[in-house]
Amino acid sequence: MPPDDAACYSSDIYQNTLSYLEFPMFLPGPMELLIIAAIFLMLIGVPLLIAVLVIYLVKSTKSPEGDDRHD
Repeated sequence: MPPDDAACYSSDIYQNTLSYLEFPMFLPGPMELLIIAAIFLMLIGVPLLIAVLVIYLVKSTKSPEGDDRHD
């Protein structure tokens, strides 16, 4: 395969990717919006849920002993 063919092939892939990522073509209906919203909610919600769980576990393991109150 000559290098010119490789360059044309990669530029075709680049053009196809660009045309696929254009907004009106990428979002033809509400289902894709729901999928994208769900992905963003998972990206934001899962680390937040993990952080809240870790904070809750740390507080629940510290508070029953009551060691830090009799200073």
